[in-house]
Amino acid sequence: MHNITLEQMKNFLRADKGWELEPFANEWLFQYRIKSLPCVIIKVATGISVDENEKINKNSENIRVFAVVEMDIALYTNGKKKYRGIVSAVKVIPNEYWQTWLQKKIGYVIMVAKERYNRFIK
Repeated sequence: MHNITLEQMKNFLRADKGWELEPFANEWLFQYRIKSLPCVIIKVATGISVDENEKINKNSENIRVFAVVEMDIALYTNGKKKYRGIVSAVKVIPNEYWQTWLQKKIGYVIMVAKERYNRFIK
């Protein structure tokens, strides 16, 4: 397996392209809002520990890409935002071609998210 650092992920999923980095549970998570559908959020779970900036579980090094829909504010409870999964996680195995595969998987998740949003949620 190829070790991918948080810095490499930041250089690939760049803030100037709209990607935001945030801690989620015990790993770093990138998220991107689709400009044409701002309630649809693409998320990339890195598997990189928030505390140590290294892989959480050496046996499960996959990067996961998935999509959620931010629900209408009327559906929020206790002031917390609610999300609904729209595309299940697809995995990217971190090898020397991880950037190519991650780009392809992100494109796939965006395509499926737009299709499902337009068909089921709109």
